[in-house]
Amino acid sequence: DVIKTITAENAPWECVDESGAALPLKEIPSFVTLATGEPQRDVVIGIRRDENGIAWIKLNTEVVRDNHSDKPIGVLTTFIDVTKERDEKERLREQGERAQMAIESTGMGVWDWYPAERKMIWDAKLFQLYGYLNANAVSSVAAWKKAIHPEDSEWVNAEAEDKMANA
Repeated sequence: DVIKTITAENAPWECVDESGAALPLKEIPSFVTLATGEPQRDVVIGIRRDENGIAWIKLNTEVVRDNHSDKPIGVLTTFIDVTKERDEKERLREQGERAQMAIESTGMGVWDWYPAERKMIWDAKLFQLYGYLNANAVSSVAAWKKAIHPEDSEWVNAEAEDKMANA
């Protein structure tokens, strides 16, 4: 009964889009389905209730039809709270931006090593630091092996093989 008495005009919350801007009534998924007859899938909107911020939900909607006449009589809306997932995604995005700024400001190159796959990935800056103007000129493994001092080659290669064998 409580749900039936809440309308867009008297709702104790405000719907917002992913940028945090107020979401016009006609863009709220339930109203879109009501107006168009088309279901809405995996639409994320925010619900601003009070000073505690915004809760983010992912909605799906479906038209409810009369069993006899097939006339639309309502909209079924289901949702799941995705606030934690969205907040974590935003935190990781910001962390990535900070890391990228640190890398760029120090002139560092970045590499990833996947020993089990015997694969190494370098970014363009690392190839540049190793003296390669074209990152496609040589594989990252070949560039790395070429940079090993000849006196260190035997033990470095043995260590690398050991790490890859035990990955």
